[in-house]
Amino acid sequence: MIFLKNKCIIITSNESWGLMWFSKHNYAFELSKYNYVVFVNPPLKYSLRKLFLPPRVTKVADNLFQCTYTNILPTRYNILNYINNYLVSIRLRKHILPDNYEIIFWAFDPTRLFDPALFKSTLSLYHCVDHYYLKFYAEKMLIKNVNYLFSTSTVYFRTYSRYNKVSKIVPHGIALDEFCVDTPGNDLKISKPYCLSIGKLNDNVAYDVMETLIKCHPEILFVFAGLICDDRNPAKIRIFDTQLYDNVVFLGTIPYKNLKYLISDAVACLLLKNMSIDFATVHAHKMLQYLALGKPVFGHLLQEYSEIIDLAYLFNTDNEIVESFSRYFIEGESKNLKAERIAYAKQFTFDRILGDVDIFLSSEANVY
Repeated sequence: MIFLKNKCIIITSNESWGLMWFSKHNYAFELSKYNYVVFVNPPLKYSLRKLFLPPRVTKVADNLFQCTYTNILPTRYNILNYINNYLVSIRLRKHILPDNYEIIFWAFDPTRLFDPALFKSTLSLYHCVDHYYLKFYAEKMLIKNVNYLFSTSTVYFRTYSRYNKVSKIVPHGIALDEFCVDTPGNDLKISKPYCLSIGKLNDNVAYDVMETLIKCHPEILFVFAGLICDDRNPAKIRIFDTQLYDNVVFLGTIPYKNLKYLISDAVACLLLKNMSIDFATVHAHKMLQYLALGKPVFGHLLQEYSEIIDLAYLFNTDNEIVESFSRYFIEGESKNLKAERIAYAKQFTFDRILGDVDIFLSSEANVY
């Protein structure tokens, strides 16, 4: 690293630091290996009693800190949002920024903290990892105010092209240690093979095809690790709420760095998406986690995965997914596929991605 080294990097996130990690958490962790990183959690609920409560900064790891704060004003209206953004940004700058560091503002959150200049940053960027369709006032302001626009998919650039920003594809990444499982795997102590699904269980998930797989294969245990969000889908209720099926195990949220042990012991993995929800059809960070350990993945063909249909079992219809899943457990697959999946995932290691970003920002640095 040349440019992305010995800086203070402020990362804003719409998902708090915790056991479950997404791209923003992974980028924060990897960037902290060379920089001082402050991960700014979403604000606590506005309250007059917390009006003068200073931001709280706690250490997560070496050079990595999380910050929790409270809004000074309610943000329902744009004018209040604008004023609150100014006041909160000044307060955060005074309380969380270390001395003698060049500041980089790296935003993942489209809903707040939209003026990097208030943090005295020398460089700023908005890293779009999900599609928000410019429905937030803060996102529109943020794109205007940053120097660069990063995106995990070309799909998102169709929305943001009107802003004429210097843009770059910076995809989901995976750490090198996710390719290695150096200790025995999970402690489920089960005797039959299991199929694994990780991540949030919300309305982005295709519960109907999930239920079909569970019913068609009682001989296979279906293990789920993640967070169940409020969703009233009937199939979801039968699977997780009433616990209708004996071959389903829900583990809850597992620390991100421990998921690889579960993945390693799985015979197959699931990527089932509700294709009626547009933003759920692009890509998924968990795909890299699965492929990094060479696992067969069964699910829907998302927009970014047309190039890997030879490595994963991805289809446009639920019936094709079910048929392919059943066929796999009868016929198996080529032994070469495991190595090919791992090789594909290694194209997206953070060493490669951040190295490329470092070169890009170094060449652009003289512009600002």
